[in-house]
Amino acid sequence: MVFVTQCWIAYPVVRHPKLHYWAFLNFWSETPEHTPQTFCDSFRNAVKQVDAERVRDSNFFIDLCGLSQKLMGKRSFGAFWRLKNDHLAIKTPEFPSLERAETDVLGLRDFLHEQEIPLLYVQTPREIHPLEAELPDGAHDFAHQSTDAFLKFLRENEIDCIDCREILRDDPERHYELFFKSDHHWRPEYAFLAFQKTAEKLRSNYGFKIDPTVLDPQNYERRTVPLLCGVYVGQGNNSERKQAGRFFSKADSFVLFEPRFQTDSEFEVSEQKIHKIGNWTETWGQSGVYAFQTMKNHRVAEKRIFLIKDSFGIPFFDYLSLACHELIAVDPRNNHESLKKLIQENRPDLVILLFSDPCGISLTLD
Repeated sequence: MVFVTQCWIAYPVVRHPKLHYWAFLNFWSETPEHTPQTFCDSFRNAVKQVDAERVRDSNFFIDLCGLSQKLMGKRSFGAFWRLKNDHLAIKTPEFPSLERAETDVLGLRDFLHEQEIPLLYVQTPREIHPLEAELPDGAHDFAHQSTDAFLKFLRENEIDCIDCREILRDDPERHYELFFKSDHHWRPEYAFLAFQKTAEKLRSNYGFKIDPTVLDPQNYERRTVPLLCGVYVGQGNNSERKQAGRFFSKADSFVLFEPRFQTDSEFEVSEQKIHKIGNWTETWGQSGVYAFQTMKNHRVAEKRIFLIKDSFGIPFFDYLSLACHELIAVDPRNNHESLKKLIQENRPDLVILLFSDPCGISLTLD
């Protein structure tokens, strides 16, 4: 440990003294007490500053920072936990404010009511399972309490919703298998299970005619690909592991869940000049964190869905496209156009909100 910390200090002095060494000293001097933990915290903050300025070799410091945390037995790293089963999960250490989300969703509901367009909210699973949280000893997380409060608010305001946490509520082991260890996202197969649950609602409540073939898991196959193969932009890309380093968490595989049957689709991201046509082998896995993207399914003659999503909606987008003629998706974190205008222009039969963390909902309505 002493050798590592000495190298840690010497390396930035030699390579990037202005950025690394003085950044550490500034953070270190501001800590109220000097302990091994505040030493590591100071370097982590310095690493963030270095990484933000895109200086070479910052991965070296990230790895050392994560290694020191692991050697000290720490299971808390910045904004996430390392659970007892070694999954990295985003923290919700305090009950978050839901005011912005509630206001925006009510505003959207009222607008859609005027347009005679129904609204459906889909809550994805949270990585920390409600029955077997796997949290570090003494830790507490408010993810499920805040989600429960938000869903209660939706039901009180007569907004239809689906709680996908119920899918594997009684099977924590399977739940964790279908989440990445090195990233807070779900694997594509979990998104498929959520699609099955959503499809039941689409058929029973909204008049959708969905081919049973696309709902049968026997008609899909699992395929393992390298984690950084470029499939699904922004999903399952080691986002937490990149912050903690390769010694703090191991990389895991990306297991796709893809159709065995033929499709005929057209995927487009006009801003990026992306246009793919053909079978799912051409159009599948193209979805990402784009501000605006569309998929036309030429094998389905009716229904248009407008999907407002976060990154959990990336693999979900592909499955949902099998249930309608056209799927239009917006990521509100990157979209700056009026949602009201986009909805009026596209005239969907249904608007779906799909989010993992309700307190992160922020909609540009006007």
